[in-house]
Amino acid sequence: MGGPALQVSDDNFVQQYVLVTNNFGPEYGRNAGSVVNVITKSGSNAWHGSVYGTEQSNFFNALTNTQKRFNGITGPPRFNQEFSGGTIGGAILKNKLFLFNGLDNQLFAVTPSIPPAP
Repeated sequence: MGGPALQVSDDNFVQQYVLVTNNFGPEYGRNAGSVVNVITKSGSNAWHGSVYGTEQSNFFNALTNTQKRFNGITGPPRFNQEFSGGTIGGAILKNKLFLFNGLDNQLFAVTPSIPPAP
């Protein structure tokens, strides 16, 4: 029964990766080969967090030579990919109750590069 039990979509949520490749104990079940433990971040007494984002857009791209040969193509095809997110962690009750949360968002929009036939 291999495979991840939880898929972590963003590395900003991960504190540590632990790879077990030796003869491991029964607590890991009957997986063969190796076990990967993903340890997520946690809160602490000090508040901490991050905000991040990237964008790729056709506004910054040019036509390829192949695209220039087709009639009717006047600009690069529509392509927009945005990835953004943030994390926050801290203490709700000092030394007793902690909070850590994260959010990520990915938007992807694309149109075909070949115009429809007339």
